[in-house]
Amino acid sequence: MLTALQYLLTAALLALLLGRSSPPPPVDAPSVEVRFEGQRAYGLVKHLAEGFPNRVTGTPEDEAAARWMGEQLQALGLQVVEQRFQVLGSLDPLGGGGRFAGVNVLGVSPGELEQAIVIGAHRDIVPETTQGAVDNASGSGTMLELARVLAAGPHRYTYVFASWGAEEIGLGGSRYYVGHPLRPTALALSVDVAGLVERGELLLLDWYSLPLEPALLVERLALDQGLLSHPQERGLLELAGLPLLRAAGTDSSPFALQGIPALGIGWETPHGRIIHTQRDTMEQVDAESLELAGRLGERLVRAAEARGPSFLAGSPLYLRRGDGTIVPEWQVRLAGLVLALFALASPALALAQARKQGLALRPGLRAQAPLLGLCLLLAVAMVALSWLLGLWREPDGPRFLLWVGAIVLALVPLGVAARRAPPQPPALRRLVLSGLVALAFLATAALANLFMAALLLAYPLAALPRLTLRPRWWWRAVDTLLTLPWLPVALALLLLAQAYGSVAPEYAPAARVSLFEALVALLLYAAVGCALAPERDA
Repeated sequence: MLTALQYLLTAALLALLLGRSSPPPPVDAPSVEVRFEGQRAYGLVKHLAEGFPNRVTGTPEDEAAARWMGEQLQALGLQVVEQRFQVLGSLDPLGGGGRFAGVNVLGVSPGELEQAIVIGAHRDIVPETTQGAVDNASGSGTMLELARVLAAGPHRYTYVFASWGAEEIGLGGSRYYVGHPLRPTALALSVDVAGLVERGELLLLDWYSLPLEPALLVERLALDQGLLSHPQERGLLELAGLPLLRAAGTDSSPFALQGIPALGIGWETPHGRIIHTQRDTMEQVDAESLELAGRLGERLVRAAEARGPSFLAGSPLYLRRGDGTIVPEWQVRLAGLVLALFALASPALALAQARKQGLALRPGLRAQAPLLGLCLLLAVAMVALSWLLGLWREPDGPRFLLWVGAIVLALVPLGVAARRAPPQPPALRRLVLSGLVALAFLATAALANLFMAALLLAYPLAALPRLTLRPRWWWRAVDTLLTLPWLPVALALLLLAQAYGSVAPEYAPAARVSLFEALVALLLYAAVGCALAPERDA
């Protein structure tokens, strides 16, 4: 019955997420005056690219470019703020990492609301190029022209125009700003690779983070102008908040990963590699592509002004298919409820099965308590070690090996304790393991969301509660085949949590990373303990 009910819930979940969809609602693009001028932006791009070459993060050239950006923002009457920071990253994808000093230059235009629309572009380049005209003087010039046209009159939102530093070192400037915002952010717009003579389609990066109405609006504007050839998709990974980067990452990504509506605008480069090479010069930039990208960004901001706060405050709970149809919010919410029921069904039915067999739970649980206590102690010890190592802030080889070795060695005392534990009936062991799986699932859902919990814990949620836990050797072989795949999965999740919290602490606070580690470790140790401990017939 346990398996039948979970299969029924799985079928209902798939039917909700993959079944009926509907055409998108009609989008009414407001009629607004657009004043972005491509030629003005081109002049700014040319001045930055040719006047400030070799502006690699941490160099005097980048400092001079930052001062020039601040002067341009100040000349527009904006309040200029500098943010200086240290960022962990690497200028060489194949080389070692380190800490780099970066600076954000922010121009603030106060509005009626405390909430801000952040419009940014990075100015730094990689060492392999000189001018960095396309990547990303073109975005910087576009941002400055947007500042001129948007801040000229009264506006509802506060505007923060950002010249990001250290983008080429893992989005360092925008990551720092997400952790240290000047105002609460209602929308983040990044302009990257905005000017390109031989351009492909327009890229709408991090489009998945937008609520439905602004997402459909910006897509419709791009389709109507021929900048896109097909509708944008929003799948299950995007719904979970862990998207696959379909094309590239840009400075809108740190905002999107925090659940803030964000959009990155730039062009595909279909005719050979230009960015990050010596070919990235002003010969590759034209005013028309700057104007097309800039006017799309201006229309989005002016639409947000016209529609009011509700426009950007909508729910992101929807799916978008490649044919343009939408799985609406109510259907996704219902799928989330089914998912939660799926997680809770296993321990609930295991409890019913145990009671049906007349199992005395209290004495059994007391006998199981030492083994579970050891599991909990090992999980806490692992997290404490993680904290003592500084959450792997400096990812060098010896610390990495020490951390992995601590996990593996912790399984040895667990195996010894499991062998000496009092024999338990399979029904009780299934109940314990099912309850731990459901606890880890629901706690992860509280830390992130239900769909993220399903993504990270789908295997133990589906496999571990179904362990037969019978004394016959062939059943034990089946149990082992179900348990062993979870070991590398759990280790991978723990290492990813460490790396995520270390390289990008703005995304994942240390307390949240440690709690997630404890949950996965507890589940890992409990699964191994249940698989190794001796059993007796019910």
